[in-house]
Amino acid sequence: MRGATKFLLFFVALAIASAFARRWIAPDLLPISDSELPNWKFQLAFVFQSLENMGVAGTGLSLLAFAAAALQKLLRWRKTPGEREASKPVETTDAEIGTQ
Repeated sequence: MRGATKFLLFFVALAIASAFARRWIAPDLLPISDSELPNWKFQLAFVFQSLENMGVAGTGLSLLAFAAAALQKLLRWRKTPGEREASKPVETTDAEIGTQ
């Protein structure tokens, strides 16, 4: 779960940083151009908007991973102790594998 938290924090920071950078560098521009050769501010606004979108998408995927992990934990908790033991993987040693 700690790795998922790091991913969530990374994507949230990416979205926030790129949103602030786009609004700070080009506050009155949208990343839409109507000419073939836009100036550098339009291009930079487009890059920051793309990074912001990636951060928001990554945040959503991280939250889905958290929800799936919580649901799996909840379903495992609702099982009886006998069902929990039956669903655990069986561990075998190298010696047992060689004898089969």
